Amino acid sequence: MNTLTKEQIRKMVKERRGQAAPSDLARDSEIIFRKIREMNAYLIASSVYCYVDVNNEVQTRTFIAQAIAEGKQVAVPRIDPDGMHFYYIDSMRQLVTNNNGIPEPKQNTERAASANALVIVPGLAFDTSCARIGYGGGYYDHFLKEERTHMTVAVAYDFQVFDQIPQDEDDIRVQWLFTESRRFRRDGNL
Repeated sequence: MNTLTKEQIRKMVKERRGQAAPSDLARDSEIIFRKIREMNAYLIASSVYCYVDVNNEVQTRTFIAQAIAEGKQVAVPRIDPDGMHFYYIDSMRQLVTNNNGIPEPKQNTERAASANALVIVPGLAFDTSCARIGYGGGYYDHFLKEERTHMTVAVAYDFQVFDQIPQDEDDIRVQWLFTESRRFRRDGNL
């Protein structure tokens, strides 16, 4: 049993990400998204909701560009006064950096309205049952609680996966978790 707190895990993973070689993160990100692009859920998805990476997260920008080029409707998140919502983009040029240094859609973009998008979920840490620890704002947990019809796939580097992590009542597990060398499914079946 892991006895670390969420905050201890967050700190540990942030330090590890900060120490990782940029070339390793780029290579591992490419491997992760190659696996996702081969998933049937991706192949049949008309809409993909995906975060834009910052601070050595699994890199999503190439994946976003590829999905757009393949004709997918791509939406990225923006934090609005009433919570996190996804907005369609057709180019990274439609993003601006917010006060927290996070790229998000400009104000004049269309709010995404797919009932069954493939949602690429970020996080700081995960466990083998697809539980996740985010950054502490609860935005993805709230979104995933409200939008239950979407297929959810988290992406992480191997060092972000623990055998077990602490979970609260409001935490939402994702359906799939992909790393550069492994994949996990919430129900345990692969």
